[in-house]
Amino acid sequence: MEPAVRVFVAPNALYPARQLRPTVSVEPKKTFVWIGRLVDEKNPLLALAAFRRLAARHGDLHLDIVGAGPLRDGLEEAVQSYGLSHMVTFWGHESDPAVLGPLFSQAVASVCSGYVGLNVTQSLGFGCPVIWALDPLNAPEVCTLDQSNGYIYARGDAESLAAAMDSALEDHASRRIDRDEVSARVRNTYSAEAMSAGFLSAVLATERPRSGR
Repeated sequence: MEPAVRVFVAPNALYPARQLRPTVSVEPKKTFVWIGRLVDEKNPLLALAAFRRLAARHGDLHLDIVGAGPLRDGLEEAVQSYGLSHMVTFWGHESDPAVLGPLFSQAVASVCSGYVGLNVTQSLGFGCPVIWALDPLNAPEVCTLDQSNGYIYARGDAESLAAAMDSALEDHASRRIDRDEVSARVRNTYSAEAMSAGFLSAVLATERPRSGR
């Protein structure tokens, strides 16, 4: 029988707790945010295809694409060919919470078109619900998602993703989702303080036997 092994949890985090909260000074807008590396695994083209379908029904939408990668040129060409240049903004790589906070706080939702990871805790930390799909590559951060803070769609299906975005628009208008609560849940478990506490607990546990000699 294997001996008992103590396990210490250090959740992957990006920001201190004080920075993880909705920005109250911004007005809600009909925008969606996509954040991540512009690579095939994240499938940003799927998000763009879904947004194109949604934009055909709602002319006053906007999509903010935050990230860098080899697919950017192709995405920009697709945006132009779809006639969506006035509705899509490419931000490049950005991690500053002073920039991301307002983007997420005013957005309808964050769109995850590939597997989910840190983009989930970034979004939820600023009070922004997440649109996501079941994916075998999803990182542990997927456990933070449920019906109170997200919308699920069929993996790889642009029409299903567009429908989920439409549902998010309806809830955004009715203020169904409590963004302060969404942020608080992540702030308490996925902050830099929570991550460092996990590492510190592990270090202290290894030091105690030595100090007792």
